[in-house]
Amino acid sequence: MGYIKNENEIKLWDITINGNFSAAGEKRINDSSFSGKVVVTGDFIIVQSGLTKFPSSVSVSGKVIIAENDVKSLVDDCIKVCQHDKNLWFIYNKGGNNFLIRNYFTEEIENYKEND
Repeated sequence: MGYIKNENEIKLWDITINGNFSAAGEKRINDSSFSGKVVVTGDFIIVQSGLTKFPSSVSVSGKVIIAENDVKSLVDDCIKVCQHDKNLWFIYNKGGNNFLIRNYFTEEIENYKEND
């Protein structure tokens, strides 16, 4: 799981979204620079509204962290933040089943749609 970053290439693979999450399930990516599925697996922790950082009691190792709206100061209009394998995934609700995923390290934005 993760990403490969070359000078002109971002490739994601085998990242699934499971658990108590608004975008739960398998999402297929439809983008000219992307092929495959995006998936996030692991134990989900819901971070309470108002927190700007995760409490010390939260173990990040082997976990997927989902933060609520108040963490959106990290990225404008971000509604969910997923942390997995040292990568931060910012989830944007673009209406209906359309979402944007932004990787914190690569700052690469990928569009994906549930049914296409």
